[in-house]
Amino acid sequence: MLLVKTRIGPSRINGLGLFAAQFIPQGTHVWKMVRWFDLVLTKEQIDRLSNPAREQFIRCGHLDLYTGEYILCADEARYLNHSENPNIRYNADSDQDIDVAVRDIQEGEEITINYKEYDANWPMKLSVSYP
Repeated sequence: MLLVKTRIGPSRINGLGLFAAQFIPQGTHVWKMVRWFDLVLTKEQIDRLSNPAREQFIRCGHLDLYTGEYILCADEARYLNHSENPNIRYNADSDQDIDVAVRDIQEGEEITINYKEYDANWPMKLSVSYP
């Protein structure tokens, strides 16, 4: 669940992206996993989806490196694009699944994250293939 104001817009990285609709200071919690809000599926549930639905889920969601669950954000967080130099990071030191701003993010700036830190399907999702 997004914890800051955002908007979706054209991205120079990939199609559409998620942009800050407010100033976000370094250290701000930007996104938090909320099980009753975000969609969480097991591999068995993913396997029961039609091929097009499975590919869309994998492209728009992620396979959690730590839990092995497939997660699809229920809000615009699904538009977060990958960056090797992201402005938010998965907080592995927390007992909660939270993404935190690693530097100040200006209003209008694209919010990015390094998929390698949490998505077991990266970089496979670039080809939208199913493992």
